[in-house]
Amino acid sequence: MIAEPAAAPQGNTFCHAYIYVVKKPGGLQSAIFQSASPQITSAGMMATLSAFVSTVRQPQPQAWRPFSYPDVQCSPPSGYCFANAQKALFKPDQMAGQFCFATRAEAQKHYEEFNSVKPVYETLEWTP
Repeated sequence: MIAEPAAAPQGNTFCHAYIYVVKKPGGLQSAIFQSASPQITSAGMMATLSAFVSTVRQPQPQAWRPFSYPDVQCSPPSGYCFANAQKALFKPDQMAGQFCFATRAEAQKHYEEFNSVKPVYETLEWTP
């Protein structure tokens, strides 16, 4: 009898985060990164999205308002989460989002599609 091959170990998910000002071209994005979680969960995605937004806000706190991260704005089955900045009178909305995928190949495909729209977001070298 031939033994079944061992199952490949489950790796962590691969994600891409971005932040932008609504109705303004471009924004900032992360390169593809490997998350700390082997599964796509609301808590895991919101934690990395929050860390990315904090990194962007740190050098320019006056340019980016505080964001909120309710779990309801996360859909693990679709691998997408988003967050909104606090509203401010006479100022455009600010949003951030994150996509996560089971494989690097899926994440790379999405990253290329995301960057096919011009202007391409500026990429920050960032690791959660």
